[in-house]
Amino acid sequence: MSKAIIQQKTGVLAAIVLGLAGISAQAAVLAEWNFDSLAGGTTVEDQVAGTDLVVTGSVSLVASGAGPGGGFGNAAQVGNSSGDYLLGPTDALGFGSSAFTVAGWIAPNSGNAASLYRMVVENGSHNNGGYNVWIGPSNKSWRGKLGFDLKGSTNITVQSNARIDDNNWHWFAVVSDGSTASMYVDGVKQTATAAVTGTTATPPSGFAFSVGDGFDGDLDQITIHSTALTGTIDGSSMLTGGELYDLWQQSIPEPTGLALLSIGGLLALKRRV
Repeated sequence: MSKAIIQQKTGVLAAIVLGLAGISAQAAVLAEWNFDSLAGGTTVEDQVAGTDLVVTGSVSLVASGAGPGGGFGNAAQVGNSSGDYLLGPTDALGFGSSAFTVAGWIAPNSGNAASLYRMVVENGSHNNGGYNVWIGPSNKSWRGKLGFDLKGSTNITVQSNARIDDNNWHWFAVVSDGSTASMYVDGVKQTATAAVTGTTATPPSGFAFSVGDGFDGDLDQITIHSTALTGTIDGSSMLTGGELYDLWQQSIPEPTGLALLSIGGLLALKRRV
């Protein structure tokens, strides 16, 4: 066998190994909802595990404008009442004092007159544990800002630097590393951070996980990770690299598809050797 052929096969094998490593990295993704279709006309299936979401109230699928390329297929369009949301299971996706990340794409409508928190993800209640991601209501000074709560004997909140309820798509990530909570919007690390001492990211017993309760806008590619994703920022706090940068710049490959691709590559290599 010539040296060139050996080098070629080594390169192919290295690419396959990197693909398999990618599968391992996906283990940190506990849930992913891409909102591309409704199973049975009522259910948004979790692309990673079994945390499926059931449509309640005014929720429909529309063409998505999210993502660096301007589209991930469909998105969920949610109404602005407290009865419009996607319902998940109870006692789900809790983290205690462990690290985790919630990320995704949202397009909150402007001009919402309701004095309601527009929930992106709701999995907690005041002084009882859990976590929430929301857009601030019209009767608060943080109207239209993105907020991230951690609940417990001490409730902590971090908010975005500015309002984002402008009908445009925004990428976000909220991160708790077990000691500090932080937030990123459109690739920029927000100024506010908070110590998480006295909080617990596990919801109270019997609490139902939900997405988009009264959100009033579109949501896409919502993901929950069992690790605190990290990123490299420059002097203006803009992400320039790391796990968060990669998540912002591209959609997450589905583990099954990546596994099939890698296995197919191995089989092809075996046939050619």
